[in-house]
Amino acid sequence: MAAVVLLRGLMRDKRHWGEFETLLQSRLGGCHHVLAIDTIGNGEFASEISPLNIMDYTAAIIDQLVQIKEDEIYIVGLSMGGMIALELGACLKEHGSTCSKQSTPKRLTALSPTEEPQVKPLNMLANKTICGMVIINSSAANLSAWYKRFQLKQLILAFRRRVKGSDSVNAPKFSNDSFFNQSPNKKSDNSVIEQDDADKVRVANQIVFNRPLNPLEATVIALTSATKGQDIELITRWSELRKVRCTSLLNAARQVYASSRFEANPVNIPITVFSGLDDKLVEPSCSQALATYYQAPLVSFEHGGHDLSLDCADDLCSALIKTWKLLP
Repeated sequence: MAAVVLLRGLMRDKRHWGEFETLLQSRLGGCHHVLAIDTIGNGEFASEISPLNIMDYTAAIIDQLVQIKEDEIYIVGLSMGGMIALELGACLKEHGSTCSKQSTPKRLTALSPTEEPQVKPLNMLANKTICGMVIINSSAANLSAWYKRFQLKQLILAFRRRVKGSDSVNAPKFSNDSFFNQSPNKKSDNSVIEQDDADKVRVANQIVFNRPLNPLEATVIALTSATKGQDIELITRWSELRKVRCTSLLNAARQVYASSRFEANPVNIPITVFSGLDDKLVEPSCSQALATYYQAPLVSFEHGGHDLSLDCADDLCSALIKTWKLLP
């Protein structure tokens, strides 16, 4: 049995994997263990300051990996999560393919005295084997131009549309034309209150008139998903997540800066690159560049956006299982 570890990107935490984590676990059954972990500045570590260098995120990841009971580990890294995974792979390569304690990676010897404790958790991975990594819609500064790695124009346009409400994010459309005309007190022909319809009216009124939808979360979903931009349930759920362990604006800026500086380096772990061809945030050519650099297979998802777990969860599960041969 192996562990499949899910690693999110900018300003996201393990809760944002949502139903995908459960779906992948159900597809794998009891053969393997699926779990999601957080990065510094997000989720469980939201109160900590996000580093300005991708390498400095690896220690917290290693700390969580060594606590996994399975010895064999597969890592799925989405966007910035992919950068962190690749940086971990580069550190392990310099540390030695068997993660032995005989040497200290050059990438870690360059750390300041206050950062040197990262060497210790890296040594602790000696009993673990990273069997493979899937990198989803990620990029590197030494392989792709900045304007391809982060399409700022799309971000600004999406946010403006959300704030102005031109996408009708706060006015969802329902298939039942009489939905909003249904009164909670209206009775059916049998003089019985239609409680289910009344509940729907109450929820719809709360969404439309109380507007619990966060514009930032609506923007994130519009940018990262090719299919869920108008999914009111999803936007509401992610808006609720912001009320607990929300990533601070400072940490968000520091994560963007760290990601902008990330450069790909050689690894000796099998890499596969997944790319959503309808990605509005990162150009698919960035994934192609990574695949070329690592001489890795490139798997494209025609109708997938930046967050493949939202747009094509079932296909993503199948692709992971096939890539790693997780099932007999």
